[in-house]
Formats: sequence, C-alpha cells, structure tokens
Amino acid sequence: MRPQPARAELAWDELNADYPVPLTKITDVPSPDAFTMIDRSGTTFQISCPASPAGLAAGRRLTERLRAAGRTAGLTAIVADPIPAGWPEGTPRTPRARSLGGTAALRIMIGNVDSNADLAGLYHSLCLPVDPTFPGHGGAYLRTFADPWCDGSDALIIGVSDDTDLDPALDLLEPYLIIDEGRVAISRLHQVVIADELRRRYPQLSPDYHGEGLGAEEFRSAAEQAYRTRTHRGMTPYLNHLALMYQLTGDPGFTERYRAIFADMIIETAAWQPDQWGRWGFDADFAAVGMIAGWHAIKDSPTFTAEDRRQLTAHLLAYLGNSEEQWVMHRATASHPARHNHFTFAALGLLFGATMIAGTHDPERAERWLAMADECFAPQLTATKPTEDCDSYGWLTLAHTLRYALVRPWPAYVEDGWCRATLDRGITAMDNLGHQVPHGDASRYDGNYAELAFWTPAAWLLQDPAARSLVARKLSSRPDPAHLGIAPIGHDYGSSGWRRDDTLFTPAPIDVRPLDPAFVESVKLPAPADGFDKLALRDGIGETDRYLLLDGVGVGGHGHVDAGAIVRLTSRNRLWLEDADYDKISANFHNTVVIFRDGETSVRPPYASLHWQFHDQQVAIATVGLTGLSGCDWTRSVIMLTGLGFLVVDTITAEEAGPLETHCLWRTVGRTERVDSEGAGDHWTMIMGEERLRLITAAPSGGWRTELATEPYRRTNWPDYRYAEPEVSVLRQVSAADVRAGESRTLVHLLADGPGEAALERSGDQARVIIGDQSLRLDLAALASGDGPRVITDAGSAERPTRSFPEPVEGQTTAHPDPRWSIQHPASATLITDLAGDGTDRLLLGDATGVSCYQEDQLLWRADTVAPVTALGRGGGPDGAGVIVGQADGRLTVLDPAGATLWQQTFQPHMGHPATVRAAFSARLDPDGPPSVIIATESCHVEAFTAGGEFRWRYEVIHAASAADAADLDGDGLDEIIAATEYWTWHAVRPDGTALFRTRGVESSGGSAVAAVPDPDGAGRLAVFGGWDGHLTAYRPDGERAWDRAFGDVITTMINNGDDLIVGTRAGFLYRVAPDGTTRWQRGVGSGVIAAAVVGGSIVVATAGRLLRYGLDGADSGHLDRSEPVLAVAPLRSDGVTGLYLRDGSGHSWLPYAD
Repeated sequence: MRPQPARAELAWDELNADYPVPLTKITDVPSPDAFTMIDRSGTTFQISCPASPAGLAAGRRLTERLRAAGRTAGLTAIVADPIPAGWPEGTPRTPRARSLGGTAALRIMIGNVDSNADLAGLYHSLCLPVDPTFPGHGGAYLRTFADPWCDGSDALIIGVSDDTDLDPALDLLEPYLIIDEGRVAISRLHQVVIADELRRRYPQLSPDYHGEGLGAEEFRSAAEQAYRTRTHRGMTPYLNHLALMYQLTGDPGFTERYRAIFADMIIETAAWQPDQWGRWGFDADFAAVGMIAGWHAIKDSPTFTAEDRRQLTAHLLAYLGNSEEQWVMHRATASHPARHNHFTFAALGLLFGATMIAGTHDPERAERWLAMADECFAPQLTATKPTEDCDSYGWLTLAHTLRYALVRPWPAYVEDGWCRATLDRGITAMDNLGHQVPHGDASRYDGNYAELAFWTPAAWLLQDPAARSLVARKLSSRPDPAHLGIAPIGHDYGSSGWRRDDTLFTPAPIDVRPLDPAFVESVKLPAPADGFDKLALRDGIGETDRYLLLDGVGVGGHGHVDAGAIVRLTSRNRLWLEDADYDKISANFHNTVVIFRDGETSVRPPYASLHWQFHDQQVAIATVGLTGLSGCDWTRSVIMLTGLGFLVVDTITAEEAGPLETHCLWRTVGRTERVDSEGAGDHWTMIMGEERLRLITAAPSGGWRTELATEPYRRTNWPDYRYAEPEVSVLRQVSAADVRAGESRTLVHLLADGPGEAALERSGDQARVIIGDQSLRLDLAALASGDGPRVITDAGSAERPTRSFPEPVEGQTTAHPDPRWSIQHPASATLITDLAGDGTDRLLLGDATGVSCYQEDQLLWRADTVAPVTALGRGGGPDGAGVIVGQADGRLTVLDPAGATLWQQTFQPHMGHPATVRAAFSARLDPDGPPSVIIATESCHVEAFTAGGEFRWRYEVIHAASAADAADLDGDGLDEIIAATEYWTWHAVRPDGTALFRTRGVESSGGSAVAAVPDPDGAGRLAVFGGWDGHLTAYRPDGERAWDRAFGDVITTMINNGDDLIVGTRAGFLYRVAPDGTTRWQRGVGSGVIAAAVVGGSIVVATAGRLLRYGLDGADSGHLDRSEPVLAVAPLRSDGVTGLYLRDGSGHSWLPYAD
C-alpha cells in the first residue's frame, strides 16, 4: 500500500531536499512595497478611465490630485490627462492586445471591465474580478499589481461596479499615497470593500469560513485526502479556492493557508508512487488555468517572502510539466480539426503558463508552450463543435477555445462570426427549462452548466441582449454551488445582474443544426449528404411550452449511440424523458427503436438523415431515418401539435425477409402507470406531481407485448430532480412479426400533454387523434410521401374511438413444486457453498450488520460486521476454506467455516468512488499453498491478499469494478483475474498484479458479467465479458478479440454450463453460446431475464412475473406465473438432492427441482 507522508511545516530547503522533479532556478519575482508615480525623471504613470461623465470626472480628479502631490514633492513633471477607455457602443467587444500605449511603468486603470476596455485583458486572464456585480454597489477594489503583463510594467486598479462609487474609491486611495521630497508613490495595497449583499450570498469570502462543519485544519486535511484518494484534480481545487478568495478579498488569511497547503502538496507529490494519473493526481492538469492565474493574481500578497515567491514559482513551472506531458500524450491521438477537452485543458494551461510565468522566468519554455497552445487551438477556432458529441463535456472544449481567443488574443474568432455560430448551435440544444441537453456523458441531467463558461463571455463580447437573457435564465435554474466553496465566485462578466426577457428570443418551430464539417472530418466516419446534428421542435420558449430534441449524431467523444433518439422532451415545466446518464452509452439506454433479427442486433449508423421537414401555425413535422439496422431501414417522424403534444411515427422496412422483433423504448424518471383500457396495454401515463403526460401507441398487427421495468441510476444525479422516482422507468413495446422483404411495419405514438382525455385509433393509413376537444386526422401516406400540409387535418367530432389491440401470445403453464423450506431474512449478499465439505450446501446471507449461515431453515451461526455486507465468497484461512466478507466503508473480513474471524483488512475510497467491495472470491496465484483472496471494489481496484491476510498487490481498473472472477487464461496453471467496470476499460490481470490486457466495450463501457470458456484455437481459455450494450465479447490472453455477439441489451446473467455459456438479457432473450461464439439456440422468454440457473438438466429463468423452465436443448418446459418478482435463482444441494434456491421480496426458499 502507498505510504502516507507525514505533514510538517518545513522550510524550503527541507521541502526541496528530496524533491524528484527538477526545479527551475528563479532569480526574482518582484513585489515592491511601493510603486513610483512621479520622480525627478518625470511622470511614470498613465491613467485610463471610463468614458462616462462620472468616469471622466474621476480620471480628472485623480490627475489633479497627483499633480498636486507632485508639486508638494517639489516636482515639476507634466501629468498627462486621463485617457477615456470606454467600449464603443453597439459593437462586439472584440478581444484585443493591451492597448494602453507609451512607456509608462505604472498603468492606472479606473472602473470595471464593462466601463474600461483596458481592464479586459486582466479580466479575461482571470486575474482581475471587477465587473458590474463585483465588488458590488457601495464596494471598491483597490490593488497594486506587480508586473501583471510580464513586460516589466505595473498596474494600479481602482475598481468599482458602479460609477457612483468612484469618488468613495478615490477617497480610500488617499492614505496609500506616499509623498516624499522628489518622489510620489503608491504603497503596495490590496484593499477590497465588498457589498454586504455579496458577503451574505458568499460566506466563503470570509477566511474563517471553510465549508459547513470544517475548520481550517479540516479543510487542509480534506485537500490531503483528495490527493491520496485520487479525487478529481487532487489538491489543486483547494489551492485555487484560496487563491481566488485572496484575489477577491485581499485578506492575507487566505494566502497563509495557501502556502501551507502548497507545502503539503510538495510533500505528497514527492512521495508519489507511479500510477496512470501522474504525480499531481487524477486530471490535475484540468486545474492548470486556475493554478497559474490564481498564483499570478496573489503573488504580491505580503504573506509571501521573496523566497516563497521564487520557490512557489519554480514549483508551478514543475507542475506545468504535467500539462506539457498531457499535451504530448493527447496530441498523439488528437482528433483534427475539432478538438477534445483533454487536449484543450492541457493546451490552455500551457498558454497561461507561458504568458504569466515562463515568459519572465524561462523564455525558451514560454516560446515552446505558446507554439503548443497555438497548434491545439488553431483548427478549433474555425469550428463550431468539438470532437465531443456532448453538451456537457463538449462545452469545456469550446470554453477553452473562447478563453484562448480572449487571452492570446485572437480577434477573428469574434469578428469572423465563429463565436456567434457556436452560441447559436448551443441554443438548439437548450431545453425550455434553461438546461443544456447533454445528449452524451453527463453527471447531471441539466448538463452540468459547463456551457456557461462559453455563453457568458460570448454574450458579453457580442453585446447580445437575447443571449444575456438566456444566460440569466440558465443562472436562475442552476443549483447553488457546493458550500465548500471550491466552485468559482466572480469573473462572471456581471451576468448575475442580467435579467431574463423572453420577448428578446423567438424560437423557430423547427430548428435544425447542420453537421459541423470539422466534427465530421475529425471522427473519420462518412456522413450522409442529408445528415444533421440536432433537430429541435418548440411551440414557445416558456417552461410550460413544448420542446423536443432529436439527435442526429451517434458518434463522437463522450457521445452516445443515439442517432434518431429523442433525447429530451419538456412541457408543463417538467422533464418527461430520461436520457442523461454518464455510463449509459449504447442505444438500449435511449428513447429509440432497437431491432432484433434472430435475437441479435447490428451496428448502428453514426448519423441519421433528415428526409424532409414542414411547419405551419398548427404543426411542425420532421422525418429522419437510419439504414442498415438488422437488415432494416428505420424512419422516425416527429410531429409537434402546437399546444397539445407530439406524434411519433416509427416505420421499419425490412430489406430482407425473416422474423423481426422491434423494441420501442421509452424512459422516464417520473412515475409511469399503465392505463388498463380494455386490456390492450397501449395507454400509459407518466406522472410528475400534478402534471401528466399520456403515451398512447397504436400497435401493428401480429405479436405485441409491453413491459415496464425499472433500472438503477448510475452516475447521474436524477434523484436530485424533484419529480424523479428512485429508479428509471423503462417502457418496452415489442412488436414481433415474420416479414417479407420490402414489407413495412409502423407504430404510431401519441405523447399528449394537452388538457382533458386523449385517444388514438388507427385504421390502415389513417389514424385519428383526440386530445381534449381537439380531433385530428393523421394521414400516414401523406407522411410517407412528405406531403406536409396533408399530414394533419381536422377530423371533426372528438368522440372517443373504441380501441382493439392484439393480445400477447402466452406459453405453456406448468406446475412447480412447493417450497420445502423458507427463510425470512434480509440479504444484501448471498453465497451458496458446501461449507463443511459434507455434500450439503449452506446458505450464507449478508445484511446490514453481519453474516448468517443457514442449513436449510436452521441458523447455524452469526458473525457481526462493522459495515453492511456487500459481497460474499470462499477463500482465505490455512486451507483456503474460509468465507470472504466484503463490506462497505472499506472493510474486508475473512471468517473460518464456523464464523470466527481469521483476519481483516481495510482500503480507501478512490477517485470519488466509495470504498465498497463488489466481488469477493479466491484465485490460485501461486503454484503451492492455498489460493489467494481477491476483492473487486467500487473504488476502482482489484486487490489481492494471501490466504493469511497479507497484502499482495493492488491493480487499478480506473472506474468502479462491476464484476470479477478468476480463470487460467494462458494455461500455465495459475489464475488470471477478469474484471469488468462500469466505465472506460475492462481488464485481465496476471497473477503478479500486472496487466495481461485492457480493452473497451464495443458500443458502451459498462460491463455486467464475466466468465471464461475454453479457447477452441488454443490451450488456454477465453475471457468473456457481458456488456450493458448487450455485446458478449471474448478475448484471447493477448487481448485479441476472438468473437463478439450483439444481443442488443444489458446482459443480466451469464453462467457456465460445461464448455458453453447460458446468457440472458434484459431484452427478454435466452441464449446458449458455444466456446467459439456460435449461438446454439436462442429463445424469447417474453420479458427481461432477471436471473437464471442450471439445475440438473434444466435451465430455470426468472423474469418479472414468471419462473420459466427450459431443457438444455432449449425446449420449453413451461412456466409458473408469480405475483412477486424473483430476484435470484441458483442450484442448492440439500438432503442429497440438488434443488432450486429462490429469492424474492418475501425471503428465501428451496424447491426440490428434479428433472
């Protein structure tokens, strides 16, 4: 385990004594105690001021005061009049190089970024926070700034938010004037008067506030813990917070703590043991802009000695080496011309490092870093989309590009329209609640608000009232920042004072964004000529109005396989459809159509095509399509009925004959209930508070079934949404038929949110739609031909039609034996094992406080635990026959077969993931002795211990482990560990804890099951991963993919049966797969597979409402309907008979399940 260094208050020579990174020798970081304004050589300053009457008056007042001071000092130097530096009215505020000319050593700037253009450079560089809202009405921001532009000149800022505060600010300046014989100067100062309202809003502005429940030492310890557990960005957010607070307040209490935590970071990074995240921690380069701008803005603090400034500067140059390493690494695989945020994070950090530190102290390095930044950003400056198809992460890239244009500067980004075009593209994907629709990875349903880092400066630059109104709307919907305060405060261009005015923005009923050529070129997949990026339908901009976003792109960084999917639907101030979870990437996690042929799906095209569009005052229509889906073409038409809702028409046309199953998926976080109308199951109601959205489907002829299932959230925070249920509700509508080549099947869906009742009836190419007192006719033939005006017409009377739908096909019902015994016992983990070696299985149940061991329904022993039990396995102890008890809170215990504790271990959280054991088992890592104990954790690791409890190794799987097992893959007699994760990579680990191979999922990253089967072409075994995307994929020991099957939805169960695998999926299919990947047979089981077990010569399958039985040849042996869903099934041997263990919501039972 990594040793933890001791914290100490050390001098610099002690801190640097064993520091392994070469440090640049810094000769001086000037921070004079006073700045000369007039001396015998003449005037050394120049004043710029706002062009307003009050601004000019303040400039003249200061000029006269300094003239008088010069006379008092016996000087006759000429003091020039102030220069008005206001922005031109009615034009964009194009970024420009510093314009204050001359050779003045001290530049005095009055006002704020809105009133004095000369302040913009420092403001854009995040070194100056003065704008119309900070320091606020009645406030003042006075500071001297040594060498802010790294050109040898200094600055004096006289900052106010309001012109009315200019005279009081000048009064505050008076005590800092130094008037000596032959010299007028200004003392070093950083005095800030902050408006009371801002003080109340941001308690973080007080150095005595460290976050709720935190003192200064707890804050410092939290920073250390963040680094040690590889929390995102490590200690850097804590340093950035303290630097920002000093910049905002001038309170030296913040810089005292900054120096202490920086020293802690030096100690921690010196003790770093190599890992994939680097010396400064997980994505520490993401904080480089804040680290460099933060230091640049606070280096004048009287807290720091001259030695402190030299050493801190040297260590920051060393830290920036991390950004350079990241730049080089990402450049090797960088997309072009559109960029990815990991590349732009590194490049922007290098730009700030070059302009704020290296330019003065290491010019050669500065020149290199500027060239690296230019190379990264140059192509993105003429693109409106990054390589990410994601409106959360993607905005990071775009915000970095805009910041580059502001700081470098690059005026053409504004002047040539790229800033405006990028903002317009973003507006398409803004829903009517003010959220950016993620349509890709996001840990928040509202898109993380990453777009504000672009939208806010863009609205300010463009001087666009409509854009400012949209930003104000977003700010009003954004949740409060964390109390810890490491979220930014200030530098918002005064946007907190902007006001929403919906009259400034008139949305088009259909808003189609074309594909960005740079994006298409970057992802290197051909796009159709009629492809599109995003398509939005709106009948207004208010929260109660309707908004629907359809995605045209199913490829790209942080993107999802969602071309053709509806990724957002809002109306009545509600988010109706779920589509914003980080790890749910593949098509089966979207509001889309998945087509199965012989139980398998095909690769989906990366882009959808826009076939045609039409709108008038009553309707807006768009038809899109994808080709080649399991030998079919799919078209989706979305029809907005203004003020009433939407029609969605899905048509599947077979390119080749054969049986098809079409699964139409609808996902919501609200409560969803079936309306039992004539037993049809076609009518569902989504409920969020007092509001309702009705989903009514006109089913086609043939086999038809519907299923409502729940699905766990993963990393997104939908539970924070006030109308969210504890889990996602997934409505699956399945249409099955044996089709001819060229035959089409059409499903018509009505999403009604208008008042009153709703109904839908279809007859041939006509469908009748009723919403309240409105009766409309849908002409499917007109829709197919693109005849927009004829698609929706008035149908006359609103009398409710009579509906009739096909009944689901039922299978054979058979009797199952009654339980022999039952146990009522809560269980968070189960293990069935012959614990005593007597041929009889014991049932071990883990719960919130311990482990219980049962033989049949008799409790044999109970072992208490400190934390809830999350995983059980066999292994450990002198003969390897112990019980492994994995727990939450970073605890592992091994018991002997009688329940006595043999040994315990603990482990830490990591990367923000809790320390929870997900899997526990044993593996033969040595040729002799008992097997080793293995755990796989939610905190991103596989860990190995000897049977006696000694730590062996720890292997990082990057994100939370979701499944793991052991198998001898290479045939050497020792086991490798196979581990799947929820995100990013899957792994095979050698017995010594090093990587055998790493791989990625085919369409998604999440893995749900692992196993091993014999390699038909080799002596070892294949590692098999079951993915959330439905792919069952086998790999050889060298990491080469042996075979892959696309089963279309989450693989929920995978068990070995001899050399074969029995596989069940959430889509309702059961498969028997041979070691070479051949599907021996597949069966549709009518509902999602929850669990399966081989008991004797039968396969028992649990679905939501049934227990099914199949022969090993796939023959149907009947089913048993159950009122309570079965959660788990497994074989359990008792009294010499192998029967069926069954767990449901009421407990555990055993059935003598003879063949």
